[in-house]
Amino acid sequence: MHALTPLPETAHVARGEVIADAGSAALVRLRDGRTVRASVCLEHRAAVGDELALARDADGWFSVGTLRRAAPAPDGAVALEAERRLVLRAGESIELVVGETSFTLDPEKLALTAARAELSVGDTLFTGETVVAVVERAKHVAGVLETEAQRVVTRAKETYADVEDVALLRAGRIRQLAKDALHLFAGRAVIRADEDVAIDAEKIHLG
Repeated sequence: MHALTPLPETAHVARGEVIADAGSAALVRLRDGRTVRASVCLEHRAAVGDELALARDADGWFSVGTLRRAAPAPDGAVALEAERRLVLRAGESIELVVGETSFTLDPEKLALTAARAELSVGDTLFTGETVVAVVERAKHVAGVLETEAQRVVTRAKETYADVEDVALLRAGRIRQLAKDALHLFAGRAVIRADEDVAIDAEKIHLG
């Protein structure tokens, strides 16, 4: 334990644990739950987890000694923890890089680059103006899938739909256009109309 610095007569004394290191200063969580910013001695830089003896005068909090050093993290790991709130603030951007995976956050963009990403949440609400997804293959697995939109536009070279039980379509009007041929196959076909049924063709084959 380092020798304690003599205190001014008006100083207030407290002890707390370092939760973030900022070089010449540290964020310290006091035993009463408050978090304060304290100046530390440049020769003995505080580390996250250290327990410091602090004093406060008119200029603010400052360290007067280290009561306990934090145990070294295994394999060079650094741990950040907070009982209530942890704030990371940067003027330009925050970037996390682990191997080939990177996470970048700045005022204009949120970027995530990874070979594989997994997200597990109970309820998700996404609000935005435009969504663009560019993928080679997309798969949705859901118990119930509902889509509500003013207009749905689908463009594809080929589409396939396989419905095991019932396929029901309700619409004010239905119009189908086939450039070449239209084939309908069914074990039993029923066409009912409240008014007229019109068939217009050059040739009509029945039977």
